[in-house]
Amino acid sequence: MTYIISRLFSYEPNELLNRPRVSYKISEYVFDYIRENILIPNKLLKDDKIDYSFTLSFVVFDSELHKFFYETPFNTEENKFRPDTKPKKINGVKEVSIRVVSKQISAIILPSDYADIVYDMFGSFLVASFPKKVTKEKMDELKKGLNYTYINSIPFPAPFEEQKYNADSSSYHKSVDFKAITEEIIIKDVYKKYFGF
Repeated sequence: MTYIISRLFSYEPNELLNRPRVSYKISEYVFDYIRENILIPNKLLKDDKIDYSFTLSFVVFDSELHKFFYETPFNTEENKFRPDTKPKKINGVKEVSIRVVSKQISAIILPSDYADIVYDMFGSFLVASFPKKVTKEKMDELKKGLNYTYINSIPFPAPFEEQKYNADSSSYHKSVDFKAITEEIIIKDVYKKYFGF
């Protein structure tokens, strides 16, 4: 059994530049911490024949677009979570999507604040999926044990190659002046042109 953690953020140029400039290692550390302290002791997500793929989707809050939210005990004024409570199983892999709409998400969010959001993303999924074994109170107590010294020791801002968002190696085409001619937009180039690395 393996666990894959991936991150999703819009690749549109005006949104791309707002994504958290943190290393993928932080999300993986947070998940490993939860696995050791919640999943293994409670025998959750332990089927040896199934792999798990978690996609963490980050959305910057927009008051015009985001008016209605899924109810979860992890919701705050700044962060609204939407965990996938019915994962799809495709070719032996259970795919779980967890979304956050956040006022905190930005290019300058600190690694420790980012880690807290990721922790609550997983928490919202676990409490919704396994309410008899996982409670918000238990997750909140366990959160105090996160190693923020380690989290903050990971280089920040992380270089583009250390971020590893889903679409980082891709490109898309955009029409030029509303004509049939299209321009190829390479995500890596847009990002590096702005930030430099």
